[in-house]
Amino acid sequence: MELLKAKHSGIPPTLRDDRLSDEKAFGGISQRLDLRARLQCKSFSWYLKNVYPEVFMPDLNPLRFGSVKNVGKDSCLDVGENNEGGKQLIMYPCHGLGGNQYFEFSTRHEIRHNIQKELCLHGAEGTVKLEDCQYKGGKTLLGAEQKWELKDNQLFYMPGGSMCLSARHEHPSLALCNPSDRYQLWTFV
Repeated sequence: MELLKAKHSGIPPTLRDDRLSDEKAFGGISQRLDLRARLQCKSFSWYLKNVYPEVFMPDLNPLRFGSVKNVGKDSCLDVGENNEGGKQLIMYPCHGLGGNQYFEFSTRHEIRHNIQKELCLHGAEGTVKLEDCQYKGGKTLLGAEQKWELKDNQLFYMPGGSMCLSARHEHPSLALCNPSDRYQLWTFV
């Protein structure tokens, strides 16, 4: 659990209140730590890796995280209301509160929205929707529809379809990559 304590259910780090754990306001734990050392207990991450490797382990150090702002529209990628997968995303004024606008660019190169369930940006046939993430841990694979590259730190490029994420239309969509198109330039804020 020691590694998971940094992951607060998708709450952006700027909104977390880590004072409780930082100040050790929960009392002394030295006896528990001594017992753990005497019994040679393994860490929770060891358990997940060796005993239950098929479980999905949240990315503790995503490459980027936060709101995804489009340069051309000056607004943020948003999942919209009641989007539990299968719906297109929307663009909405950036509010900085996380929630519908909190995304992680994972070390597996997914754009994840892990607030209530594991959802990923899924690009196919020119549209971009929020769908169940294909990678679920263990031996599962990540499909081309959910693998993204961040080119020049601003273009979200989908190598499987040679397309980029664009905010030019009403809903975010896929378009032929054009680094000079401001509607294809994104930043994490």
